[in-house]
Order: sequence, then structure tokens, then C-alpha cells
Amino acid sequence: MRRIDYKLIEDLVPDEATVLDLACGDGELLAELVREKRVRGSGVDISREAVEACVAKGLSVFHGDLDEGLADFGDASHDVVILSLSLQQLRRPRMIVREMVRVVKHGGRVALMDWDFETVAVTHPDRELTRRLLHWRCDHHSGDNWSGRRLLGYALAAGLRDLTVIPVTIVARDEAAALTGSMFRAAEVVRDGGAITPAEHDAWVGELKRQLTEGQFMASITYFIVRGRR
Repeated sequence: MRRIDYKLIEDLVPDEATVLDLACGDGELLAELVREKRVRGSGVDISREAVEACVAKGLSVFHGDLDEGLADFGDASHDVVILSLSLQQLRRPRMIVREMVRVVKHGGRVALMDWDFETVAVTHPDRELTRRLLHWRCDHHSGDNWSGRRLLGYALAAGLRDLTVIPVTIVARDEAAALTGSMFRAAEVVRDGGAITPAEHDAWVGELKRQLTEGQFMASITYFIVRGRR
């Protein structure tokens, strides 16, 4: 799950609203809002390739680094502002949430989403190795992996009200699922970081591959969506 699911924010977005989608990626969510709600949508992403892809789809998306703020957007200029799966990578997450609140109109809505990597569960007979591997990955790789549990605090500090918290748990059972690939990548980075040995890596990954072959594999992760009103 790479974006906030449309059904989880549909009720936040009035028809023909002005919507700002931060870290919009390939513009999938923004395109759906334009199509279903006829919104006047715009987006920001740090990837020039993603921006070019969005523009090719006819979307109004701009290149920008969220750690630098939202100076190009005026106060109270949008009905809805969205940011998903990016706060964990930002140096100043509290600042960008404050900026989102500044940009949204009074009475407008803000939606935040991030995962919490320490909620990962994966089937494996070696508990000690699994815990060591997942905890090291959580604490040492790819930003703030507790970001999901911090969203409510960010929203409160920025002055949002009428807050709701929605947990969304994703379950993977086959090799095609993104989360399955994340488990194999986690094993690699933990091995490369020296927290497990090459032999432990091979044993852990080999067990997951066996489970996948026999249909016994299961992994899950929980994302949190925090929604509030200015």
C-alpha cells in the first residue's frame, strides 16, 4: 500500500474542493480525486521523474523538497491537504505538519499516513533471530520507523482538532506482495549492517522461501491514518 486509499479519505473531500497532495508520487490518488470528486488538485513530489509522469497525465504537480516547507502555497489556500508515507523520511516532520495546517483553510481537513515498522509480524520458527532482525531494521534503516505512532502527536502540536486515528493492517501471503519483498530486503540490510551473520541471513530467508512454496507464509504491517480539522 503506497498511498492513502481513496475510500479512507473520500468523506473528507467535498466535490470540487481544492486539494494539495504532498509527496504525491505517481499521482494515482490525485487522479482518482480529480476523476471522482472533480477536485481542483495539485501535488508536490521530490522526484523529478514522478513529477514528469504526473504532468504527462495532465495533473498539476510541482517539484519540491518538503523539508524546505511550503512557501509556494498561500495561507488558507486549500480545502484538503494530504501527506502519506513520507513523514518518516523528513528531517523536520513537525514543521511540515504545521505548514499543512497553515495552507489548509479554516474548517478544512488534513490527512496524514505513515507505517509503524515495529508492528511487523512475520511467521518464522526462530523468534530470537526474527526479533533481532526486525528490531535492528526498525531502529537503523530508512528513517523514523515509529512515524506512524507519532502522527497523532504531530497533529495535536500543529493545532488540528476533531482528530481521528485509523489503523490499517496490510497482510501479505504470496511472493508478489510488496511487504514480502520488504522482508527479504530487511534481511539483506540487517546482514550488511552486521547485526546478523550471513549464515543467519540465509537460514531466515530460506525458511520464508519454504513457507512461500508451501503456502504457509504470512506477514503484516500496520499503517496509521490521522485525520483532523483546522
